[in-house]
Amino acid sequence: MVVQNKEIQQRIIQDNQLFHNIHQCSLSKIVRVKELRFQFVQRMLELDSSATYYEYLYIDEAGFNLHKRRRGRTVIDCGMMANVPGQQGGDITLCTVISTTGVVAHNAVLGAYNT
Repeated sequence: MVVQNKEIQQRIIQDNQLFHNIHQCSLSKIVRVKELRFQFVQRMLELDSSATYYEYLYIDEAGFNLHKRRRGRTVIDCGMMANVPGQQGGDITLCTVISTTGVVAHNAVLGAYNT
């Protein structure tokens, strides 16, 4: 079954569960992503069919904020006592290298990798 680019675009925009923050998607972007995925699959097939053994490694990076929220209550009919910023805790970034046999390496740093 061949899925047309326009149909992919409509499904992305209509899927509020998986793509809840995407309200528009250009057809040129869809064409580009499909082309990149095709090239990736072709390269993997070439490597699988070669005489040399290749091990595939996947790198995943995720950031977390370490702030622990505290909730409080005020007296009825009494306004808010203090304005507190949303992100008080530090950030930590975890980077992991994964192979078909499991985790190869992992590293956690305070802050972000891109700063």
